[in-house]
Amino acid sequence: MIMFKIAEDKKRHLYAGLLIGCLGTSFSIQARFWWSILIVFGLVLIIGLVKEMYDFIKKGKFNLADILFTIAGGFISYIIMRIIPMIISNNFF
Repeated sequence: MIMFKIAEDKKRHLYAGLLIGCLGTSFSIQARFWWSILIVFGLVLIIGLVKEMYDFIKKGKFNLADILFTIAGGFISYIIMRIIPMIISNNFF
């Protein structure tokens, strides 16, 4: 088994992305498939960018990896909440 060591900061960004993705998916569950993708990933991206702009203004550093981990969390939550149930109910293919 391959183990990866992920920094605590990156884990926090992943968890935040999971939370944002869950909220976004919950609010967009009745939307058409492609609209829900745009809503969730747009929300995750905007919040991640705002957080990194805040860090840049306050601390003088902008970290692209933080944004990517936030987006990854949103992607994972979207798959769990929207894609997997569609596959199970045979509505995906």
